[in-house]
Amino acid sequence: MGDEYISKEPFSEQLMMLCAEYEELEGRVSKLKGLKGWRARRKLRKIDRELEKAEAILNARGGRKIHIINATFLEIHLIRARYMIEELRRFIAGGSP
Repeated sequence: MGDEYISKEPFSEQLMMLCAEYEELEGRVSKLKGLKGWRARRKLRKIDRELEKAEAILNARGGRKIHIINATFLEIHLIRARYMIEELRRFIAGGSP
């Protein structure tokens, strides 16, 4: 059974989109004060770690393709980052923590 590889392109596009959302949230979080600001910054750091992990997997090897197993782990980190971004948006808007 041969190794399966898939294109990195869709993952890199997702990562770029999430990084842009992260930067937008970073600006909004920097304006928050007090306990809410502190909690938002903690949530932002967690998102940053997920995005860094995803980027590390994506850039682990050169080329245009990624092994299917690594792609699975990459997708997990991207999904977690996406969920955390939505959670932080709700938190900033005044929703549940």
